[in-house]
Amino acid sequence: MRLFVGNTPHSATEDEITEHFTTSKTTCVEVEIVRDHLTGHSRGFAFVEIDTDQTPAAVIENFNHSRMKGRVLTVNHANPKVSKEAHKVMAAESRREKQEFRR
Repeated sequence: MRLFVGNTPHSATEDEITEHFTTSKTTCVEVEIVRDHLTGHSRGFAFVEIDTDQTPAAVIENFNHSRMKGRVLTVNHANPKVSKEAHKVMAAESRREKQEFRR
């Protein structure tokens, strides 16, 4: 299960996030800290892949509002990744709809 984790500490490492999300009932498989392209600094959120037998709602309930380095985390189910090409198509459609609406 892939989770969105918001409000992560900017100083948190992949290992620290893995440790936070690994419990007796969950195993953290992968952590992707989202970083600024120019500076390389954390943008304050990450995506976590978890292996568990628990339901998604139970996992989110267990980790949402948990504390990490003094910050309260926001944990939600992650939306599927959308390719850059799909983003371009959606943006073009949105622009067309706005132009038609203005007419």
